[in-house]
Amino acid sequence: MATKIVTKNSSTASAVPTASDLVQGELAVNVADKKLFTEDNSGAIIELADGVKLAGIEASADVTDTANVTAAGALMDSELTSEASVKALNQGVATTDSPTFDGATVTSTLNITPTSGFGNIEVGGVDGAFIDLKSPSSDDYDIRLITSGGSGGTIDVGAAGDLSLRAGGSERVTLLSSGNVGIGTASPSYALSVKGLGSSTVPASFESSGSSSWLMLKDSGTTLGNVRVGSSSNALVQYAGGAERMRLDSVGNVIVGKTVSSASTRGFVVGPNGGAYSSISEGNTYHVYNTTNPGFTFYVGYTGGVINYQANNVNLSDEREKKNIEPLESKWDSVKSWSLKTFHYNHQADESIKNYGVIAQDVEQTNPEAIDVYQKDEDTERKGVKEQQMMWMAIKALQEAQTRIETLETRIAALEE
Repeated sequence: MATKIVTKNSSTASAVPTASDLVQGELAVNVADKKLFTEDNSGAIIELADGVKLAGIEASADVTDTANVTAAGALMDSELTSEASVKALNQGVATTDSPTFDGATVTSTLNITPTSGFGNIEVGGVDGAFIDLKSPSSDDYDIRLITSGGSGGTIDVGAAGDLSLRAGGSERVTLLSSGNVGIGTASPSYALSVKGLGSSTVPASFESSGSSSWLMLKDSGTTLGNVRVGSSSNALVQYAGGAERMRLDSVGNVIVGKTVSSASTRGFVVGPNGGAYSSISEGNTYHVYNTTNPGFTFYVGYTGGVINYQANNVNLSDEREKKNIEPLESKWDSVKSWSLKTFHYNHQADESIKNYGVIAQDVEQTNPEAIDVYQKDEDTERKGVKEQQMMWMAIKALQEAQTRIETLETRIAALEE
């Protein structure tokens, strides 16, 4: 018949035996706290174990397999569970084989498998979560946290120091040892690379690309399009078809079809003050298209002329929008002084049809109010005439001429009687 070891015990939480309760080497168990006590050779009470951990005691080298551990655990007081006994006795075990500890009430598995000087520890059942610590020489990770038997999420720490997060059996987030972070890519080229999964639901990505930009939004390839923010000129740049198509520069210019706001370069610019600048070498610009009666109803030609349907110009003239209204004084002498000319502009060929008009400097001598400054380019000014104002001056002179004609007709009629 086997010898049964009986220990003193207490079910009162936090109770600790006194020196008078024990003799040297005698054991006492607090079954509420799961603590084990004894009295040493100096008469002091010492704690041998706290819960499932042995205090200051290493398992014997004989404890190398499940049978020995289970047998040793059976010697413990019945208040200690099989799981607690196994874990307590296994504290500090160093083995050369692959023991597996299972108990009737144990819900997880602990495996210790040394491999060529490296350790492997697995905690967890087939369908539960487990931690896998493996040799970098035997697998592509050092630490692995897995759920649902590996089909759920995992965290891998690679031999090179890379860290990856897997979900649904695929790698989703990668942190390289270089510091680059990739979402949707295992090979991030920049500090942060976020790429789509190749489906129409997630087609875009954004990446940091160092000195050329601090944020880049890309689609699946540069042949389609991307947007870069923070380039060397601190601009927001949009690419399509592998080339720059539009940018918002650091001063607020919206630039289309070119990379600089200079008017001498072909393209279109909207300035921060609302000015719009179209630079062309031929053709027309500022088009208005009528979809009901298909066709262009208005556009500006490359020579600067406005092309539209005749007699459709409308200028605001409502009395409610005007003040300081007075009759126009005589313009007879002004109109008579205007010298009408024929001429070519500098860009026109000598054999082309000449234009009709006036010279601004001539008109300025008698009517400076009809002169304005014309901006030829960003650095050059030229004088222009307010043709509509001159038209009203001419009409005034015509009215005066008509009055004079009527007066003469009255006199002639009187003389003929």
